[in-house]
Amino acid sequence: MDNVPTWDQLRKALRLVSYDYWAGRRITREAARLNGLQHFFSGVECNNGHIAERLVSNGMCVDCTKIKMRHDSAVKRERRNKA
Repeated sequence: MDNVPTWDQLRKALRLVSYDYWAGRRITREAARLNGLQHFFSGVECNNGHIAERLVSNGMCVDCTKIKMRHDSAVKRERRNKA
């Protein structure tokens, strides 16, 4: 069982041979900034594995930003309820 690929290895291998759904949506950060857009799409996974648009302002993944905002608002709500 030493030669069994991991799930991540299989997923990346399949992505290389499959149809690229996102190909028409790719735009670089610089091109998006020059066109006055707020988001760009590179098609590259973020550190958390999301393949999503990113913010031009800071390069963060939109999905990660949503998760962070939900967490921050929950923390603020807890603090407010304790006081």
